[in-house]
Amino acid sequence: MITRITEKEELEKALDAFSPDVFTGKIKALYEAYGFSYPFLKFFRSEKAVIAFYYASAVICGEADEEISQFCGISGITDLLISHGGSPDGILYVMEYRRAACGSCIDLKTDTPYEKVYDILKDGFQIDFDSWYTDTCHNVRHGISEVYTLEGVATAAKMFSVDGIALISLVAVKKEYKGKNYGRRIVEAVAERLSPGNRVFVICEKELVPFYEKCGFEKTAECYNKYESRTEE
Repeated sequence: MITRITEKEELEKALDAFSPDVFTGKIKALYEAYGFSYPFLKFFRSEKAVIAFYYASAVICGEADEEISQFCGISGITDLLISHGGSPDGILYVMEYRRAACGSCIDLKTDTPYEKVYDILKDGFQIDFDSWYTDTCHNVRHGISEVYTLEGVATAAKMFSVDGIALISLVAVKKEYKGKNYGRRIVEAVAERLSPGNRVFVICEKELVPFYEKCGFEKTAECYNKYESRTEE
């Protein structure tokens, strides 16, 4: 049976059933950023999972069974990130930074105007400026996320740092500078910055595994993403 979570203590108790990882961290970070006050964010639990709905996306910590799949479909969720129980067709890899921190001297910027960050991001992602800008501003302002740039041509973000777990995401390099080692440099520098006191992770598709291995990460787990596009009829 799936039930709604509406109290902080209830959410914390549900998540405490799982060891801290990128999925518990993502759900906790969403709560820390938005709490229970926003209609676009809702939390649920089943016997084997905790679920966070964020707009039309869901993060599922635990085992996603048929009941949860049907529940997400009924709720209009089209993008699921699942820690266990997904389809092999949507396999992703959780990778952890394994190098000992050595004190990177790379000069990362954290005050680059968002318009310039987006100018880099759009060369790596199909991403809407307004939704990205609104979400990023909110999370940075609340201390959840941090956006980094390197020499104005590469960007990466700390999505969150919760319970000793940090997640790096949205790594991109301007297209005219790709192949010149900027991606590796910024990932290594961000991992170095976050690694004191944190286990640092990325979640990536199979084709990016070799890149992150060069950056000092290794595969530690598999997870799953299910995306269903919807078109107007």
